[in-house]
Amino acid sequence: YTMLIIVLAFNIAVKHSSQLHTARSAHSVNCSRIGFPNIPCAVTPYTEILDLSHNQMTRIQQQYFKTLSKLKRLILSFNKIAAIEPGAFANNSELQHLDLSNNSLHDIAILPFNHLKSLTYLDISNNLYDTIYLGVEIKELKKLETLMLGTPSVSFLKVGSLSMLRGLPLQKVHLITQDLEEYEPGTLTALENLRDLILDFQIQDQYGIIHPLKKLNLSTLSLNHITLDDRITINLFENVLRSTIVEMHLSNINIDSIGKWDIEIISSQQINLHKIYINNIVNPNFFKFYSLKYIQNLFQQLTKLSVINGSMYYIPCGVSEKLINLKYLDVSFNLLQEFSFIPKCSNPFPGLTSLVLNDNKFSHLRQLSVMTFQMRNLTRLIATSNSLQLPGEGMCSWSRSLRHINFSHNKLLANVFSCLPSSLESVDLSYNAISTVPNLEKMSNLREIILTGNAISFLPEFAAGHPVRVLSIDRNAINTIDVDLLRSMNQIQLKLGNNPFRCSCAIQSVIDYIEHSHIEIIDWPADYRCASPLNIQGQVIKDLKFSTVECNIPLFVGVLLACIALVVALCVILCIKYKVTWYIHTLWLWVNAKRHPDDLMEGNFEYHAFISYSERDSDWVKNKMLPQLETNNPPFHICIHERDFRPGKSIIANIIDCISKSYKTIFVLSKSFVQSEWCHYELFFAHNQILDKKKDSLILLLLEPIPAKSIPDRFCKLRKLMNRKTYLEWPQGEFQQNFFWKRLKAILNTNFQPQCLQNNPGNE
Repeated sequence: YTMLIIVLAFNIAVKHSSQLHTARSAHSVNCSRIGFPNIPCAVTPYTEILDLSHNQMTRIQQQYFKTLSKLKRLILSFNKIAAIEPGAFANNSELQHLDLSNNSLHDIAILPFNHLKSLTYLDISNNLYDTIYLGVEIKELKKLETLMLGTPSVSFLKVGSLSMLRGLPLQKVHLITQDLEEYEPGTLTALENLRDLILDFQIQDQYGIIHPLKKLNLSTLSLNHITLDDRITINLFENVLRSTIVEMHLSNINIDSIGKWDIEIISSQQINLHKIYINNIVNPNFFKFYSLKYIQNLFQQLTKLSVINGSMYYIPCGVSEKLINLKYLDVSFNLLQEFSFIPKCSNPFPGLTSLVLNDNKFSHLRQLSVMTFQMRNLTRLIATSNSLQLPGEGMCSWSRSLRHINFSHNKLLANVFSCLPSSLESVDLSYNAISTVPNLEKMSNLREIILTGNAISFLPEFAAGHPVRVLSIDRNAINTIDVDLLRSMNQIQLKLGNNPFRCSCAIQSVIDYIEHSHIEIIDWPADYRCASPLNIQGQVIKDLKFSTVECNIPLFVGVLLACIALVVALCVILCIKYKVTWYIHTLWLWVNAKRHPDDLMEGNFEYHAFISYSERDSDWVKNKMLPQLETNNPPFHICIHERDFRPGKSIIANIIDCISKSYKTIFVLSKSFVQSEWCHYELFFAHNQILDKKKDSLILLLLEPIPAKSIPDRFCKLRKLMNRKTYLEWPQGEFQQNFFWKRLKAILNTNFQPQCLQNNPGNE
């Protein structure tokens, strides 16, 4: 009943395409890791690709794929499949790719493949069977081209193991076993039409495995996880060099040898091997290893050679000069340095076009350029993840044929551009320490420049007509983008993402240009986010919204200037109305005069009083006031401007000097007084004297009635003083005038003596 429920659930899911934990397109469904069959997978009759890997299947039932007649690719790896029911694939005649690897199949001889007429790829490797024997049903796979089989549990191979493969159009076989205890000669001869053979096991002493290689029509041989001693190596190369093999891969090799290989020399014209790829070599006898110069002639025909992670630290000139046909050389993850890689060779690798030096010990870029100078055909140089630096400035000596350079993940600075050859068409300098990009006019052929992951702060500028078409400058320190500079790059494919952009309203013009132009910005908008200010940090730039006033600077400035002009005009009107400029001017005169304290006798008065009066009231002062005061017994010492101002000093300085030297200041108030500019100054300075000395020294003498309306606005202090201070009013009657003079003298009758009397006591 449980299984019936599961089947019904599966069929319901197929019919109704229920939305579950699946990721699918119109014809592709990914139900990996969902817990199938306990959780159904939503498929349709039109599904062509189905991924059910990493689930809980233990048995493939007939109903599972019954409705999937259009299925072309089925991935069932990493389940627990132990059995497949007959007819499970009866309705899948269009299936081309079937992956059953890493399951629990115990017997591959009974697998029901007879209906899979279109199958071209089959992977049944890494299951639980310990014997390789294929049943007759596999012969029905008339289109099978690729077969992956075997497990680490298989310990022997017999002729019958692969005999059922005869006549099949196999092009590639990957065979996995453990260390073989038994190999029956002729087992591999069943693979008569094979082009690509991958053997993943220890050869050891089973030489019979190697001998058939020269009889097969192989083009590619791959050997994984093998141990090579001197005898096996000699046997391997003598058979490979005499076979049709063009390409050989050796991976995870343990060399139990010192390189003393007595290989029979044959003519290079008879050798078909042109490509050798070696990866991950373990050689305990590394420092005892023989030089291989004696067999270098065997490899003259090589066009591609890759020796990765092989502890290589030296390449003799003899070897590099003999490999005349080599076009591609990859010696990554070794111990090579400038002085040990083709040191001072006259004609190293004469035909080489591509050189890969990743993850070695190179450190000096200028020496590296000299090293490659003799490689006259070199067009591509890749030297990533070294420690390349360029001390100082200066030119470098590169091969003139260089077109493409990749120096990413090194320690290069901005001066690297002075070292690059002008012939370059593309350069990758990503993940270095470059902070600026200089003028690149000399690099007139440069079409692509990659500067990802440096410390560049600004977009580089390119002259009009420069051929650069691709610029990657993402993951740098760019925080602002000049929209005019961006506009000049409309023919360039730009990658600017993951920079610390400062999102002010200035960036709005950049957004508008990108959104409304045909410029190609890679990874826009997802990788373009704000780094500052903090309140919008991490926000996608495209989603920013700024107000019109905030981003329209001319409008904002215009409004601001208009407001300022209005305020200034208002201030001017107020200043004119209330005579503010007069007060400012007077204050300046006061401050300027106070800068000369040597002219003042602070605290030492020379006069009893200074009289401030209008010129029109001069006769009254001279004829009436001065005789009354200066003929008094004792006489009062009076200061008036017409007599006591010091020649050569400014009027303002004289006013301040006289007020400061006088114990009292008498203001003779009249209609003409309030119209006098100088009287206004004297009143202002006398009032400030009160503030400085904190002593009331003003005497107001009203010579004639003054209507309040006749007092100008600038005499606001006088108006205030008359409102709160008692003043003497000049009477018209003679009797009242006598009393007036007595009151005035009483005010001036002080106990101090002016300084002039102190210095001249005889005058008393």
